[in-house]
Amino acid sequence: MLLFHETTQRRVCRVLFLICGVLPALLTCGWIGYVYRPWRLADWQQTLSHELHVRVTVGGLARPRPGVTRLDDVCLADLHSGRPLARLATVTGHWEDRRLCLAAEVLEVEVEQLPQLARALGTWMATSARTSLALRADRLKFVTAAAADTAWSKFQFSTAHAGPSGFHVRLQAQPTAAGPPVRMRLASQSADAAAWLQATLDVRETGVPAWLLAQLVPGGWQRMGAAKFQGQAELAWHPSYQQGTLQGRLVGVDLARWLGDETDRQLQGVAHLELRQVVWQDQQLQRVEGSLQAASGRASPALLVAAEKIMGCTLTPALHAHAARSGGDFFPFDELAFRFQLSRNGIQLAGACAPGGLMVHQNQPLVLEPSTIMPLAQLVQLLHLPVAGWLPDTQAAQATARGSSSTRMPRRLLGSASVTRTRTNVPMSDAGAAKFTTRLLSVRPLICAGSFFDGFSTSTRCTEPTIAALAFAASSSMRACRRASRAFLHATGRWSANPAAGVPGRAL
Repeated sequence: MLLFHETTQRRVCRVLFLICGVLPALLTCGWIGYVYRPWRLADWQQTLSHELHVRVTVGGLARPRPGVTRLDDVCLADLHSGRPLARLATVTGHWEDRRLCLAAEVLEVEVEQLPQLARALGTWMATSARTSLALRADRLKFVTAAAADTAWSKFQFSTAHAGPSGFHVRLQAQPTAAGPPVRMRLASQSADAAAWLQATLDVRETGVPAWLLAQLVPGGWQRMGAAKFQGQAELAWHPSYQQGTLQGRLVGVDLARWLGDETDRQLQGVAHLELRQVVWQDQQLQRVEGSLQAASGRASPALLVAAEKIMGCTLTPALHAHAARSGGDFFPFDELAFRFQLSRNGIQLAGACAPGGLMVHQNQPLVLEPSTIMPLAQLVQLLHLPVAGWLPDTQAAQATARGSSSTRMPRRLLGSASVTRTRTNVPMSDAGAAKFTTRLLSVRPLICAGSFFDGFSTSTRCTEPTIAALAFAASSSMRACRRASRAFLHATGRWSANPAAGVPGRAL
């Protein structure tokens, strides 16, 4: 046994006390102070905002047990607009086998902000540290102003790696307790610092509400009522644009709600749409091919008359006979069915009720298909589509879509109107008034109340002489007098009998 001097023993005891007693106590106090620091919420919000590329706000923070963290009232908002993207009432997290596991009771998603949420998710997937993540929520709630809130169950969100530059996410939720789940796969790629996100949605076995895709797919899906979509969709978000394709069917489309009731051209009924191909980019359709079928509906007389005059459809004698009996009320039909193709070149309709028939009542065709491809501007003018901004980007269709009146049409559809303008100037002498007439072309206004077949229009305006006009007239008179004087003093000594170049007094 080693024997130390008394002084040495005291020094050793002091050092052991500092190492075994004071230092652990200081470390414990420092850890407690760091974990429960007053500004810890601000630090969490800043860290999460930086990692997720969204604006994160947290209402509360707690550690119910070692290794478990609970966040309350979590809100994810867009960095630019500040609008909420998603909310979680309570979420707990812990690490398990190098995997971050999150659990929540309710996950709320704003349907109107789905495009912004997808872009933020794509940025996170392309720039994150490839952290393995799993999120489970008891309920997935969709919040929208277009319909009542809808909740799905058993939501799952899991990440996985797909090579050195790839990263994908699988999402799954249960719309009904007994039905098949809805599956979606997200893939992110990063090439030359340009991140993009590709999403694949498969709902062939179960349908999703049409308004759920209203912000992702153009075509006025938010106005389709209780319609459901069944099929597949592929969407891609690039840094500067968005594009997508879709195939499937829309079941239960309310035609009256989709077309609107802003005018007297109305169509009532429930339709089913088979969409064989839908291609769009930046919220504008590029090509649509499919068919429509509706049974037991009604069409307004104004719509049928406009279909004949604007779209080139043919109204059969059976329809005229029915009009004489009905007295101008809505025309009922037993079937409305046609195939359609829509692109930048126009829209083409092909009847599917009977040979060339679009609408049938009591086995008699009422409306026959047009014989040619019609411009998209004609479709907008026919239906007064309130959501016509999704049409292919042709100048005529967009100009007509922005109009609110049937007389507001693109100039190239109205043609060039000739206008004759007559100006009358008050003379300085008693010689009488002089008229100046000119013909101007292509000056028909974009908005006009007249008909395309109106004749020429003539406008007459009387202009009082101004100081500049008086000065010009005086100067012209003086120059004429000087020329006459020079001609009079010519060597011939007399006035020229033949005026030169139409100027009196100038000799040949």
